[in-house]
Amino acid sequence: MTPSLKAIKEDFPEIQVGIILPHREGIDRGVSGSLQNYASWVRKYIKIDELQTHQFPNRVPTRKKPADKPYYR
Repeated sequence: MTPSLKAIKEDFPEIQVGIILPHREGIDRGVSGSLQNYASWVRKYIKIDELQTHQFPNRVPTRKKPADKPYYR
């Protein structure tokens, strides 16, 4: 990810790039220094309600057969 973030910052300095680490609340892990150097902002967790709000629907239409979300217990 670092080379991509670096290229974006160099070619498009006006673009704000943020990083959200895929950790649940309560898990405290550090952010890689190389990623932090090229990010405009960093969040260290994702809330469960944010994950639930931003899920794809159970069925996503495509040009061929629709993609169905797998069922998990």
